[in-house]
Amino acid sequence: MKRFFKTNLSIHVRKTQWVAVQTNVMQNRCLCNSTARPSLHLDLECKEIIYQGLVNQQQRRSYAPTISSTLVKECWNCKKSLDMAIEAMMCGNCHHLQDVDKDINYFNLMNIPQDFSLDAQSLTKRFRQMQSIVHPDKFSNKSSREQNNSADWSSLINKAYKTLLIPIERGQYLLNLSGLQLPQDNSALNKEFLMEMMERNEQVEEATNIEDLKKLSKRLKDDLEEKVLELNRAFNDSNFETLVQRAVIPLINSSLDRTPLALAMYSIFFLLFCQLCFQYFGNELTLAYAKSFVKKLDVNDDPAVNINNENTEPIIGVLSQEISKLIASKFPERNYKSYIAASYVKFVESSGGRVVPIWIGQPREYYEDIMTKINGVLLPGGATYFNQSNGYHDAGRYIYEIAIEMNDKGIHFPLWGTCLGFELLVYLSAQPNEPRTHCSSRAQALPLEFEKDYDKSRLFANASADVIHILKTYPVTANFHLYCLTQETFAAMKLNEIWRVMSLNHDWNGTEFISTIEHLRYPFYGTQFHPEKNLFEFVKKRNITHTSLAIRASQYFGNFMVNEARRNHQYFANRTEEANKLIYNYNPINTGILGSSFQQQYLFDDEDNASDTVDRLNKSLIIFSITSAYTALNLSREVWL
Repeated sequence: MKRFFKTNLSIHVRKTQWVAVQTNVMQNRCLCNSTARPSLHLDLECKEIIYQGLVNQQQRRSYAPTISSTLVKECWNCKKSLDMAIEAMMCGNCHHLQDVDKDINYFNLMNIPQDFSLDAQSLTKRFRQMQSIVHPDKFSNKSSREQNNSADWSSLINKAYKTLLIPIERGQYLLNLSGLQLPQDNSALNKEFLMEMMERNEQVEEATNIEDLKKLSKRLKDDLEEKVLELNRAFNDSNFETLVQRAVIPLINSSLDRTPLALAMYSIFFLLFCQLCFQYFGNELTLAYAKSFVKKLDVNDDPAVNINNENTEPIIGVLSQEISKLIASKFPERNYKSYIAASYVKFVESSGGRVVPIWIGQPREYYEDIMTKINGVLLPGGATYFNQSNGYHDAGRYIYEIAIEMNDKGIHFPLWGTCLGFELLVYLSAQPNEPRTHCSSRAQALPLEFEKDYDKSRLFANASADVIHILKTYPVTANFHLYCLTQETFAAMKLNEIWRVMSLNHDWNGTEFISTIEHLRYPFYGTQFHPEKNLFEFVKKRNITHTSLAIRASQYFGNFMVNEARRNHQYFANRTEEANKLIYNYNPINTGILGSSFQQQYLFDDEDNASDTVDRLNKSLIIFSITSAYTALNLSREVWL
């Protein structure tokens, strides 16, 4: 217990020192001797220089960020005079991101009152709004100056948020605004203060039931509110002597100058932590969970890290399809019925996602259930036919219809179709018409022929200039299809009122076909080519480009697909159910050496496909057993009575 308190306090001290290091760098001071540099450029010869990962030690910036708002009165781009009250970040005339103002008041930056008490939810909401404006990804195609400004503003906003969110840092910052500095060590803690903190910690450790914890929670909450109100009044009145006399002196060595205020904040920080612990578990709090709360904290839950509130563990379902006769003939002893090419699984995983296999041949209820627990679906390419019942087409139709229903209800649920999956998406939207025509584009590597305004699409709006250049210039898309979709068909069937066409290509015979699309209303996307093959398929003589340029371009599509899934926050009911559904439960087979065009495949038999049915039967059996036991108990009671 003592080790727990000491460790947490030292963590805060180290964090405070790190903030000081950051502040020195932001103020252009060398960390070796803390002397100010006359130049606004950072001295890269100092080996200890740190600038939150934004300054490279081998490269010097071509301009210096603005140090004070008083030095900037006009836009660096259009030279228009700026109203620094509302245009400190972005010019209202040309909309160019301005040089960072590092002396800006954090409260003004986050547009909240300069007060010790604040609404944490409003602060977090404002933080995410501002980060979405200046995020470096949105300036990847801008000038180097705006790219650097974006990184600077993002860093400053992140620092301001962390400073104002944590009570100790917030109070320290308010004091700094008043010209006061707090000591950076915890040597002022006296025995009485340490004993009080230890006793509070022991109360949590020794609680034996929920009622004890509720009482402790109430007591801590009252103490917290009292100290926060006392601090808030002191800050509002700038009456620090009153604060020391009433709230702090009992905790510290009274002879120390201004140290009492810092220690009062340490006390509040501890109380706040305990209160958050109880709020987190609420009425469901158990002793075991309370003791392991610290271990459950995860960096992905930190809004300062997960600035876009993403799903950091997205799961994408990959639809299986009918196995080919070639592969089935290689395993006569097994009753394999469906497969998933391993390259699609790797495609998802290489962009930070996980995969759940989705079985064909299931009732609609199965797809409704699984789609409430995952974050998107990939419809892979293959060689099956749409007129085969109870297979790839029927499963894809259920998925397409359910995804539309979910998005209409406000649930962001993306679909991605590759080659055959791309064709299926359009096929389903064109029913009862057949939108495909025959073409010849097998083993054909092509650059994309972009349509006008392609860069206004969701798929390509944030693509970097180098990715677009690669896709335009080099034959990096792998095409393997005998059917295609044309502009003429789209116009005749009015499919261009449903889908946006971003690029075209021409097959071996010169026939023009559509190569990338996105739905105008829903987050549905399709590519006629195979981005996963560049990354993971190495079958010889297939015209699959494996250059570093091709890899970079293909990875863009994987990242985009998984990032769309990150916007969905559905999840399985528990970790056990999730673990049982993931692709990790199956092993891929090397089918490349068997003559397949896929290097590896996951092969599934009837037992695999029936696993979800077995789960439902097991649940029904459990319910039946409980009901039977309850009935038997009641009957036995009647007999004995």
